Amino acid sequence: MKDISLLALLKTKAALSKSTNTKFKDVKYVSSIFGGMSNKTYLFMALDKKYVVHISTKGYDLFLKRETELDALDKLKNLKNIQKSVYLSEKLRIFEYIDGDSMNNMHYQDYYKEIADSFHKLHDSKELFKEDYKPFEFIEKNMKLLNCELDDLFVKSYKILKDHQEFLESRPMYPCHNDLQPSNLVYNNGEVFILDFEFAKNNDYLFDLATFGNLDFKDSLEIIKIYKPDYSVEELKALKLWRIAVNCIWYLIAMKKKELGYDKPLKMDFREVALFFLNHNEDIIKSL
Repeated sequence: MKDISLLALLKTKAALSKSTNTKFKDVKYVSSIFGGMSNKTYLFMALDKKYVVHISTKGYDLFLKRETELDALDKLKNLKNIQKSVYLSEKLRIFEYIDGDSMNNMHYQDYYKEIADSFHKLHDSKELFKEDYKPFEFIEKNMKLLNCELDDLFVKSYKILKDHQEFLESRPMYPCHNDLQPSNLVYNNGEVFILDFEFAKNNDYLFDLATFGNLDFKDSLEIIKIYKPDYSVEELKALKLWRIAVNCIWYLIAMKKKELGYDKPLKMDFREVALFFLNHNEDIIKSL
């Protein structure tokens, strides 16, 4: 149990016990799970049922607000393809475990139709969230948080985005996840479930389709053909620009994680992560 501290273990057991009406002794730690850039993630059992536990890491509140996640999950609670929450606080979040395969670990390209259907259920839900994502504000805020010099390709990418800001911000708003990468999707019995609504706010649905290309932007270019077969040239342009924005956002987050000293605790080289995203902008810029 060395991957989780005793204090975190006790707090999780207490929260899970109370939330599920399970005796404290019947809540068991199972294992750690590979987490994201803002959480350490664990698997617990309460009697015979599994739960996913996210414990926030230092600096998470620089990039997100928990109350917006709570609002999104509340408004989406009737959607069947959304992971259900059990307990939510600033630093501890517990969700029901979804049996199935993480799309990050499978040949998800065979399931574009199911993925597009799942995205539609989210975007077509009736009620907007209480806040807008505002990608340009997010980028500008996080640029100010960094103490290091920005890479030339980031500066070039940001200038292109600013040149198209009016065009992008004129796009209609939908309830969006804003991090719909394959690692946040689980396939089970013909349906794709969506996890992790930390960044959920209103946005252009094409931003969500752009985030799906985290591993390869070709995925975004393919999913739009199924999501909206009659997409326009302008929509394709917006998709490419939003992918540039997504790469800039994750570059900034990774660089800040580097500055906060999270390479060792999270076992990631965050400078390498930052450049992984940023360097993909070169080909997209050429295509524009």
